[in-house]
Amino acid sequence: AGLLFAGFRKVLEVDRGFTTKGVLTGEVSLPSAGYADAEAFGHFTREAVGRIRNLPGVKAAGATDSLPLGNSASASAILAEGYKARPGESLLAPAEVRISDGYFEAIGTKLVAGRFFTERDAAGATRAIIVDDRLARRFWPDRNPIGRRMYRPSDQVDDPAAITQNTEFYTVVGVVSEMKLRNLTDGDKLVGAYFIPLSQEPQGGLTFVLRTDGDPGTLSGALRREVAAIDPQLPVFEMQPMSYWSNRSLASRCSPALLSIR
Repeated sequence: AGLLFAGFRKVLEVDRGFTTKGVLTGEVSLPSAGYADAEAFGHFTREAVGRIRNLPGVKAAGATDSLPLGNSASASAILAEGYKARPGESLLAPAEVRISDGYFEAIGTKLVAGRFFTERDAAGATRAIIVDDRLARRFWPDRNPIGRRMYRPSDQVDDPAAITQNTEFYTVVGVVSEMKLRNLTDGDKLVGAYFIPLSQEPQGGLTFVLRTDGDPGTLSGALRREVAAIDPQLPVFEMQPMSYWSNRSLASRCSPALLSIR
């Protein structure tokens, strides 16, 4: 029991890379009937985030397609231009997350270098990307990542790392501190994460993130009203404080510790 509680306490002390205090989350899923393409997804995201950001009491707001500890983080291979793989090293598949401008500010993630996404990272602008410090150390251990280029591997050629005339590059504009995306104990299993602007790769499934100085639950009604003002038929579900997701991720550790004292 003592070992279980010691391990549980250690997990509680893990740096999440984001804050839970004063943060409210709420999800929407845009139906294909009313949102036929990426342009429609992008228009809704811009309008919704703009409305939510201007609500009384909201200090910062943004959106993401993958909330930390929400069991939705996916991994996708990506390469850094000029990176030489180690002998026997396979393609790196960090966590891939799409976010709006304002998201990092809302969830309290620290900027290590460069900048966060802004309105300048629009659909027609140079493709931007932000990496966490774990991935930055892997690809550029002795260099400044800002301004470096990254690209996704191709399945159309024998060498997936090859650069072709169809290769699309992403320019690194920022580095953020590592976030616990899947749970509070799996950091060593990941090779890092990268973030892409929702404005450049819009998605139909979104989670809004709002930060306030007070009780985040007081913003629930306002969040629903702002979404309904855009689309009255669109429900907001999983309306939860960020602390809910953090506590839920601890359930697998908490249960054995409690059973051990019975």
